[in-house]
Amino acid sequence: MDKARRKFLYLGSNLFLTSSLFSPAGSSNSKNILDQGEFLHGVASGDPLQHSVIIWTRITSDQALDKKAILYQVSLNKAFSSIIQTGYLFALKENDYTVKIDLKNLAQDSVYYYRFISANAISAIGKTRTLPKQTDKVTLAVFSCSNFTSGFFNAYNDACQFKDKIDAVIHLGDYIYEYAMKDAQGNPAYGTKNAQKTHRVLPENNDKKLTTLADYRQRYALYRSDSDLQRLHQNFPFICIWDDHEIADNAYRDGAKDYPEENTTEYRLRKQAAVKAYYEWLPIRMPKKSATFPDIYRSFQFGTLFSLHLLDTRLTARTRQLDYSHYLNKQGALDFETLKSDASAPDRKLLGAKQMEWLKNSLRHSTAQWQIIAQQIRVSENNAPREIIELAEKYRNAQPAEQADLKNKIINAFYETSRIKARQALGDATVTARELDRVNSMAPYNLDAWDGYPAERERFYKIINDLEKPVIILSGDAHYSWSNLITNENNKTIGIELGVTSVTSPGIEEDFNIHDPTQLQQLEQNTPLFDQRSLYANYRDRGYLLVEIDREKIEAHWRYVNTVTSKQFSLLNHRY
Repeated sequence: MDKARRKFLYLGSNLFLTSSLFSPAGSSNSKNILDQGEFLHGVASGDPLQHSVIIWTRITSDQALDKKAILYQVSLNKAFSSIIQTGYLFALKENDYTVKIDLKNLAQDSVYYYRFISANAISAIGKTRTLPKQTDKVTLAVFSCSNFTSGFFNAYNDACQFKDKIDAVIHLGDYIYEYAMKDAQGNPAYGTKNAQKTHRVLPENNDKKLTTLADYRQRYALYRSDSDLQRLHQNFPFICIWDDHEIADNAYRDGAKDYPEENTTEYRLRKQAAVKAYYEWLPIRMPKKSATFPDIYRSFQFGTLFSLHLLDTRLTARTRQLDYSHYLNKQGALDFETLKSDASAPDRKLLGAKQMEWLKNSLRHSTAQWQIIAQQIRVSENNAPREIIELAEKYRNAQPAEQADLKNKIINAFYETSRIKARQALGDATVTARELDRVNSMAPYNLDAWDGYPAERERFYKIINDLEKPVIILSGDAHYSWSNLITNENNKTIGIELGVTSVTSPGIEEDFNIHDPTQLQQLEQNTPLFDQRSLYANYRDRGYLLVEIDREKIEAHWRYVNTVTSKQFSLLNHRY
């Protein structure tokens, strides 16, 4: 082994090495140092700060090595004629041959190009940028819920056209889905309806529910083989937060939907594996301190224009979700008073005291004009007439033969209660006491959202209310789009919530087999009847959200694709 090689192996246990230790890129010695491999999963950047940013790649080869040596380069231009940083590093087997470098000493508000080189391949060229110390306009692209088997990532494709407009991508979670191709009963699993048609069937070696580290790694590898996702990562720095499906459906701190018992060894190991794979495969900065479970919540400063605060409503502190099935009697009637009492228990947590205090201090000490909070789940209330909640619960537990009748009952109940609400709003004196009871008996639609944790939400609202700064909340998870006013107990507006639809994951149309666009549009149009804080709703379409922030205003533009079952798509609305 030559001297340069011995020196490289000795120092290579550190993730970051300066090029001064070795021969310059392109010299005859550099090829001898590098190992063979291809960069089949593209490149990525993320967690930008004013003077640093993470860059990422993965090397793939048939060589069974514990370490694979590659080279990275960072340039001021795409031609790489002005390289400002370069160095050798190891892709380690223990990290699934993924590598991340925290580039330092960069200029603020600047564009950089980067690439990786092996003995026989050069990666795609990535483009990233650092955050500004001062700026008057920023554009964010916001995504949520991208299920590979549900269809093509056309929303990612569309965003790539804004190469010179989007400053950063915010991904609110469900970046991958942990589902199998079939459920426990052998039926097609959630989101697989179009998989055969679109040739997005999970491969045989990864078509079961994810439970092990190898499972999660293979699923990330599958997602990162998608050309649209690769291009999005290649063009923009990502700022990410996880939701539940990076781990397990309805995950919380000590369990998930699949685990009747809390804090089992099986769940702890599964969560540990999922979190390790997440940090390996996403361009996210590793926690500064070693911990059994890392705190992922963090803030980013876009000059004095806005502060971006990312929350973890899933794994840090969340207590178990309530289940409607526990509050239904034998006749299917909902015991709402008991549900309301249990949901309002002060010990039910989403953020937890530590994260809540961190958020309070981060908001208070920020000198930025706008405060933007990005988190996973719907914050604002989303209530529906109790009879609809009862019917919906029956539908979820019914056999397919019974579901068609229950679906019609749900739709009819919605139409009838909507008309009653409209008549009530118009002051119709003929509205009966029975009709009023139907529309005044409301219950939360989704107990997995903040509606299932009202005491925690009040603590959250108090922080925002006491802040007296403009607050915008970005939310995902629900597979539809919405915007609501956030109001305090005195009905004072203290913020606005912008909800982004899914990239591909199906929404209410698959939940209740409602595929008539007219029916879905009527649901949208009647939403304000049940929630006067509603500013906007779209229950039909897949896409993403562009948020433009300047000194005068924040504008939200929802962009929807007309299909996810074909790579050929068009936009349903045009803003640019």
